[in-house]
Amino acid sequence: MNAPASRRAIYADSSNALKFRMPAKGFADNPPLHRLPSSLTLEYVKRGILSKMTRFRISVARLAALAVLSIGIHPLSPAAAILEERLTFQEAVQAFQQGRLARAQEVLTDLLESDPNHADAHMLMAMVLDMQGEVSRAGRHFERAVSLRPESATARVNLGSNLIRRGEWQKAAAHFESALEMEPENATASFNLGVIRLHMEGPEEALRFFRAAYRHQPEVFENGYQLAYCLLLLGEDRQAEEVLAGIRSVGESRLEFQLLQGLVEHSRGREMKLDRVLEELREASVRIPVEVLQALVNLLISRDLLREAAPFARRLGERMPDSQ
Repeated sequence: MNAPASRRAIYADSSNALKFRMPAKGFADNPPLHRLPSSLTLEYVKRGILSKMTRFRISVARLAALAVLSIGIHPLSPAAAILEERLTFQEAVQAFQQGRLARAQEVLTDLLESDPNHADAHMLMAMVLDMQGEVSRAGRHFERAVSLRPESATARVNLGSNLIRRGEWQKAAAHFESALEMEPENATASFNLGVIRLHMEGPEEALRFFRAAYRHQPEVFENGYQLAYCLLLLGEDRQAEEVLAGIRSVGESRLEFQLLQGLVEHSRGREMKLDRVLEELREASVRIPVEVLQALVNLLISRDLLREAAPFARRLGERMPDSQ
């Protein structure tokens, strides 16, 4: 079984990153992005931030009062209630953005008590809970968001990512497949399906999904890196080199990029660069996440570089108990 390659995505920590997609349309359908630090990380992909989010540093109640006075909405009217709900949701978004998770959870709890069918609030609550390690509780909110918006590809992608964290790979795949039926160009769903196929079936089955993710979002380093990784596992060095050239500007300084480039150079008889990269990786192997070590061992073994793979395999064996 081939473990998925790992990447440093948005922030400095390196982990096996699944992608978490947020809506790109609508007033309340555009929460912010964030990175979840965990052994199997979900990454909120950059799809934009709430475009109409207020920048006023005043309370929600005061802002609602100003709106009522300025546009003549009666404080008890349905329009006023809708406005207050939106402003409350924005306050939760802002707290989440600023890392004030307890405050975001408090606001969202109140909002969901008053409106249990607020799909975006369920989505954001799930993110808050997941960041606090409450994966199962987060899953219930993602499931609720899907039940409220079954036609939403975004909701299904997010639930699928959460299901992987809960070890339910097949159920996750079903949601990603549904998302692709709704949005064939959804790069996040394609990427995550590639991760599942690579994990469960190998690079042959994963390749087309990583190709699709890279085709739709070539500017995202992880899409190109994962595609190149699969191509190298399959011995398609020339194609891998072309992909690496496409992400060089955003990935050249990364060790994982340099490793793939070094393997391409090695296949052409130029071993010096690979030796240098492997030496750097050996020095850093204590800090490298288990998933990265597994991917590295897979790559080296696939190239019959058994001597080079041995020290990383030993380190992986030492680290495996820590990954549970």
